[in-house]
Amino acid sequence: MKEASYQIPNLNYNIDKDQLEAKFAEDSVLVLNSQEVLRVKIYNVELAQYYNAEKKKRGFFQTVVDTDEFMLLKQYSVSIKEGTFNPMTQQRTKPDEYVKHEEYFVKRKEQEALKAIKLRKSAILELVGSKGDQIKAYVKDNNLRYNNDFDISKILTYYNSLSI
Repeated sequence: MKEASYQIPNLNYNIDKDQLEAKFAEDSVLVLNSQEVLRVKIYNVELAQYYNAEKKKRGFFQTVVDTDEFMLLKQYSVSIKEGTFNPMTQQRTKPDEYVKHEEYFVKRKEQEALKAIKLRKSAILELVGSKGDQIKAYVKDNNLRYNNDFDISKILTYYNSLSI
């Protein structure tokens, strides 16, 4: 399969359906065939397709950080939070709303399988192995948090520099 690059205006990622859509007119939306798209960049966010064995399907994942040993990936999903209903008036006082969820995965370079991970101190320290003490010192010195994407990116980039 030949790789090609295209620029598509008004391209969006539909989290609910895990598909790419482009709006061309007020009443015209093009849904791209996800089987043909390996990687896409929307603004500054790059999404790539990987197989999630838990869900038994391919889906789009955002790369949070890419080290020499592994990649930390993020997958989005949504759920509907039901609005409130006033039983006295039989009226809805607050509408239903979408709630965006983020799930994190580690993909080792030598493996295809994705492993779910929680952004917690223990999980990150397990990921970095023997360099845990250096990572703890770096996090403390730079006032970083283990549950923040931007901070995790800094932490794992620092970890990658230790491996060189």
